[in-house]
Amino acid sequence: KNVNDAHIRPDGHAVAYAVAAIDSSGRAWDADLWLADARTGETRRLTSGPAWDDTPRWSPDASGRLAFASDRGGANQIFLLETGPVPAAEPRALTSAAAGVAQFAWSPDGTRIAYLSPGGESEALRARREAGADVRIEDEAAPSSRIHILDVATGDDRELPLLDAADVTTIEWSPDGTRLAVTLQSLPGTIGFFFGTDVYILDAATGAATPLVVREGMDFNPRWSPDGRRIAFLSHDGVKDWIGCCYVCVVPADGSAPPISVSQAFDERDYGAEYHWSADAGTIYLVAPRGVTRHLYAIDLESGKSARVSEGTAVHGGFSFSADGSRAAFLRTTMAEPAEVFISALTPFAATAVTPLNAAVAKAATGRDEIVRWKSFDGREIEGILVTPEKRGAGDALPLVTVIHGGPSTPCMAAFSVQAGVPGWPQGEITAHVFTARGYAVFFPNFRGTGGHGREFLRANIGDWGGGDFKDVMTGIDMLVERGVADPKRLAIAGWSYGGTLASYAITQTPRFAAALVGAGVTDHVSQYGTTDIPPMIEAYMGGAPWGVPDTYRKCSSVTHAARVTTPTLLCYGENDARVPPSQGREFYRILKGRNVPAELVLYPRSGHFVFEPALQADFQRRMLGWLDRWIGQGG
Repeated sequence: KNVNDAHIRPDGHAVAYAVAAIDSSGRAWDADLWLADARTGETRRLTSGPAWDDTPRWSPDASGRLAFASDRGGANQIFLLETGPVPAAEPRALTSAAAGVAQFAWSPDGTRIAYLSPGGESEALRARREAGADVRIEDEAAPSSRIHILDVATGDDRELPLLDAADVTTIEWSPDGTRLAVTLQSLPGTIGFFFGTDVYILDAATGAATPLVVREGMDFNPRWSPDGRRIAFLSHDGVKDWIGCCYVCVVPADGSAPPISVSQAFDERDYGAEYHWSADAGTIYLVAPRGVTRHLYAIDLESGKSARVSEGTAVHGGFSFSADGSRAAFLRTTMAEPAEVFISALTPFAATAVTPLNAAVAKAATGRDEIVRWKSFDGREIEGILVTPEKRGAGDALPLVTVIHGGPSTPCMAAFSVQAGVPGWPQGEITAHVFTARGYAVFFPNFRGTGGHGREFLRANIGDWGGGDFKDVMTGIDMLVERGVADPKRLAIAGWSYGGTLASYAITQTPRFAAALVGAGVTDHVSQYGTTDIPPMIEAYMGGAPWGVPDTYRKCSSVTHAARVTTPTLLCYGENDARVPPSQGREFYRILKGRNVPAELVLYPRSGHFVFEPALQADFQRRMLGWLDRWIGQGG
């Protein structure tokens, strides 16, 4: 079961959280809300039924009302639930937006909710569809999201005027409830997120917009300080760079001084970074990666010094704070434990579990985990995670599956599924325990280009995909062979997204792998540039456009070297993947088949860049294990 969200009540005495689990049909995920008493540990279900209920948010007025998002009526809407000793039998729908609700936020006094509704279908497309000629035009402008202010008591729903040529992606109330700090995105889609987001202040009554931070790169997710004097936000810090690091910046709310970065010590590309103001506005709490862990840090704004708050070798995330800032609820996972909801005081930090969602896992054999380090070809220290079966005998060399992470900056983490960078994320990729239960050793290397190790390490694979990162992986495998962990005659390589990209490249460079799994991997960077939804990413990592650095594109593409491949290869792609179109797999598959290399191409229906449907996830795991069993054999 996956905990997707946890939100502490303002008084700190209860936590509402969402739990996702496979429904009774076995074909879909279902999410329900639960409530935990932080003092007694008692838990009870708040919602049920075939719907996705998530994002529980307490009213700030301490009334015990809980707003949440749900698709129980079709499009995602906001619902309200009374959580007293006898909660309401059914939640009450607060919105009925035609295009649904994308995000919402309570006003500080608990009387209003601001929400975003997606723009929906453009008038031009609607007219074409009604005429039977519903063609789609690349880069055609889409309607902007609408900002609504809802009066919770009366139901009055007021739409603020549209902002010219920009889309609102996040909203945050000022402490006095008169203004909204918002993220405006001037370009469409993912490209716009990376290169065209700015921070504006809106008048909550009129919608009048005032620019606060408008500059190159990303500036997004603004949050007011509790005293209303400053606004913090996440930012490229004025640099337009796809692989740029993301910092917490602070600016006066009246725009009287330029922004300053307060998290330069956390030199990371962490666009999903969590951060929170302290109740006295003197500290920023930041959740940041460090190697294979993720912790809560406190940044003192006066001195600039930071200190780690959370403890242990674990992955933390999803923090929310009580109104007085003394307590926090959050999610925590380790390599042996799936994510659970925890609560702790901030001083001293002492995490206490408040959910028993996955107690049965403690009785299962999940393998022995170890953080490993080794010197690569150029003397650089590389870090990774090794998981071996619990029944491994002393001195037994095992078949080894090397799993390459995606991103390529997304690190393998010391989390239950190892690749889970975010606690509670429903897993559709490659997980360690599926392999160790079958007798395989599993190796997760954090090669150069991985986040969590600083800016220089992050950028060390630009123009060199399949170069230094491939050598980092191979030297790690050599280390495990020398230790007697890995059987050199039974090596496999696997990966999803960039992991699939590097896996496909690795088998063009060496015949050492007896089996390979390429999941959603890029095999031809030229055709990828022309078909992906994020061409600037390819351009950034290749060091230029295909016509500017054609030799780099050819050098880094697996199809260029595919005539060397002898490794039996299973290729798996989402049929509707816009990030890495399935044509990438088809190109590589046809070369392998043309050369009589054992290969199989599997396309997953209704799936984008990741496979989320449980039945399809199970199919993927079974096919992957079957492929490994066939070519390298099970362990002991």
